[in-house]
Amino acid sequence: MRLITFDHRGKAQLGIERQGRVATLPGVTDVAAFFTLAEDVRAQAVRGAEKALLAEAALGDHETLPFDGVKTLLPVLQPRKIICVGLNYRDHAAEVGMEIPKAPALFAKFASTLVPHGAPIELPRESTKVDYEAELVLVIGRAASHVSMERAWSVVGGLTIGNDVSVRDFQGVSGQWMAGKVFDRTTPIGPVVATPDDLSNPNDLEIRLQIGGEVLQRSRTSQFIFDVAQMVEYITRICTLEPGDLIFTGTTAGVGFTRKPPRYLQDGERIAVYVEGIGTLENPVAAPRGGFAPDLLPKARATGS
Repeated sequence: MRLITFDHRGKAQLGIERQGRVATLPGVTDVAAFFTLAEDVRAQAVRGAEKALLAEAALGDHETLPFDGVKTLLPVLQPRKIICVGLNYRDHAAEVGMEIPKAPALFAKFASTLVPHGAPIELPRESTKVDYEAELVLVIGRAASHVSMERAWSVVGGLTIGNDVSVRDFQGVSGQWMAGKVFDRTTPIGPVVATPDDLSNPNDLEIRLQIGGEVLQRSRTSQFIFDVAQMVEYITRICTLEPGDLIFTGTTAGVGFTRKPPRYLQDGERIAVYVEGIGTLENPVAAPRGGFAPDLLPKARATGS
């Protein structure tokens, strides 16, 4: 099943997408709301939407629309937690010259960083060193605490696509990553959420990123250092995950700042991130209003003598 959150007559609406058409799930706003429905209610809503898709016409409360004609919104409108795993491909760890981590390297993002499929990645005025990072994203489907690896996939409601855009001159300048990861409206996600049973092998998916037809990243998620089960087990030891929480699972080799010369995002470019079985997340890049004003990193105050 492929779920999409979209704008329907000015309101957020969840639907099921199949073969280029979308059927509405009335009363359900986004993926998080869908996963919190009682199982029987959810199953009944899905049956009605699937019948409408088969008929390619409205049936009861379920409308059908062309996928290309809907305005995509964030899969989860206001996720409570966005947890990211860094250095989760061996080739990426090697290209940045860092050791393989002994446990998943975690950092967080805020909901204000997210933009949906089709919306612009807004370059911050403070930097001209903004980088791309193709990622698979897990969408949590049920509350989860201290989940074993054997049960980990049972709490994953779906999989989607992310681009963990990083502001490199802010990332790590103080020894921590957060500052370079949380600029407003820099992190695309979407367009659909595929449930694991919709994929032939959710543990091994091709992932690639291209700009203007040039492939800059390509790998498979089977190359994770920590696989989905290990990530979920580790994170749920630390905090309780809830329906709609997002886990960005890390990026592969080929990022811009390691290239010679470095390859950073430019105004007017279009970035496409593809994940096998899910689709393509595509976003334009937009320069900041008023132009760039880099070199604004604060300087430490001098100590008095």
